[in-house]
Amino acid sequence: SQNESCQQLASDELERAVALAEKLKEEGIAFLGRIKGYIELSEQIDDEYASAAMQEIDAVISSLKEKEAEIALAKTKTELKRVIRGLKEDINEARHIAIRLRARLMHAEIGEIVARSAHYESKIEAILAKAAGQGALTEEIGEMVAAYSGKVESAREYSQQAKDSYQKAVELKRDAETLTDEQEDEIKSLF
Repeated sequence: SQNESCQQLASDELERAVALAEKLKEEGIAFLGRIKGYIELSEQIDDEYASAAMQEIDAVISSLKEKEAEIALAKTKTELKRVIRGLKEDINEARHIAIRLRARLMHAEIGEIVARSAHYESKIEAILAKAAGQGALTEEIGEMVAAYSGKVESAREYSQQAKDSYQKAVELKRDAETLTDEQEDEIKSLF
């Protein structure tokens, strides 16, 4: 009968929605697991940040796992939509965690590059001083080192600007619930 056919279609649709919800949950947990693994292996992340990030990740994983029972209990399309909306919110939070981690790592890498460059700069200057003391002509090389030193200094300044902008963005994010349009524009301009 037509009624049985409609009920079968509704049941099939609900099963597909349940499968989608399960897939979202599993992908979210797997994604967060990969982030945790990366944090554990990274030498560029300090212990304090790593601990805070792990707690945040564990909270999102717990929330995703709690959704499993809600998925199983959902008997209607409306109930399942609510669960899927919650899953999407958790997955968005996971993405935000990954973005913050990526920014943190990028700043750390830039800082290391600048520090190594400054170290090489001092080594080159020492070599030039030794060569000049032995009577070698070092003016042309000295000019190149001066240009290199200028670039290192410029990199330091850009690195500091990036750190300041990142810190400002973090502070603005903390106040995200009360952001004005001007503050949102300011955040966008930082990136």
